[in-house]
Amino acid sequence: MSYYVFGQDMREAGACISLSSVPNDWYELEGTIPVYLDDPDERGDIAPGSGADTFGDIIGGAYSLYSIRLCEALKDFGIELNTKPTQIFKPDNKDPVEGHNMVLGVPDADCLADGYDELEYFEIDSEKTNDLSLFDLEHRLRIIDEKLKLHLESLDLKGVFMVPTKEYGGMLAMNLVYG
Repeated sequence: MSYYVFGQDMREAGACISLSSVPNDWYELEGTIPVYLDDPDERGDIAPGSGADTFGDIIGGAYSLYSIRLCEALKDFGIELNTKPTQIFKPDNKDPVEGHNMVLGVPDADCLADGYDELEYFEIDSEKTNDLSLFDLEHRLRIIDEKLKLHLESLDLKGVFMVPTKEYGGMLAMNLVYG
């Protein structure tokens, strides 16, 4: 089974959350995505956005925002994620951009193949994945298996990369190879 690093492609316009647009009364959720929980049951989390007109299907890292269509595609595949509806506010615009959910938890798997200790050009031991098709590796990289990749390819996802783990040399190397 082949595995892929799955995440936000920072090269696509509109894919980024702009931390500079955070109002003073917001706080950071574990140092990743700034959120302000006004009434989480009613409105959900709010994340500030870039000045772009559109956003990709994945925004962010450890606490990613996934588009509703990506969440639905994962659900169709049989993956139930813990998500919360999220509104993105662009600078100088009081109207939120709807259509994304914050992914609050993805299972973690300790499944590097023997002989690999770095998260660059690595392999996954499928025997150690607990048959998960989507998981976080060492809380640092999100990984998908080949079956899920094939399922997601038909969506024409925006702002997303799916790079084979054997070719993933870290973000800097990825920009050289895929940029």
